[in-house]
Amino acid sequence: MIRTVRKILQALLTEQDIKVARSGDELHTLMCEVENTINSRPLNHLLRLRNPETLPPGVFTEKDAYSRRRWRQVQFLADLFWKRWVAEYLPMLQTRQKWLQPKRNLQVGDIVLVLDNSAPRNSWPMGRIEKIHVGNRGLLRSVTVKTQSTTLDRPVNKVCLLLEQDN
Repeated sequence: MIRTVRKILQALLTEQDIKVARSGDELHTLMCEVENTINSRPLNHLLRLRNPETLPPGVFTEKDAYSRRRWRQVQFLADLFWKRWVAEYLPMLQTRQKWLQPKRNLQVGDIVLVLDNSAPRNSWPMGRIEKIHVGNRGLLRSVTVKTQSTTLDRPVNKVCLLLEQDN
């Protein structure tokens, strides 16, 4: 996990043409945001027995990367970190043994973590599988997931099993 964080931070700070660490305060703020992102994982929610509802303080776009307000620059970088973190962290939660051993398919009623690119920073949408969609070869390809606010169709590689349905 440390390697993943270090790789993402190094890529972010070298890809962006902005100087984040002019006074050190911006870098400190960015590191606090990164720490908050890492600590907002669903596993930490279970360990703490609470789900912190800390949403980002606004919506930040690419034009904020060049804003005169350095706080907006840092928030934009924190959003970029979040997008890359989710893209690299969620696959680590999924096992990749599909060709070596038979694996249980997702079933109706399972609780899953949903990868949603439109979700705000530090938001981990979870839902219950309502319907499974099987492809031409009889393999599970996608699922319909009911979250707290909506119903989504997602391919199986964009969901991660958290809790199996009791049989």
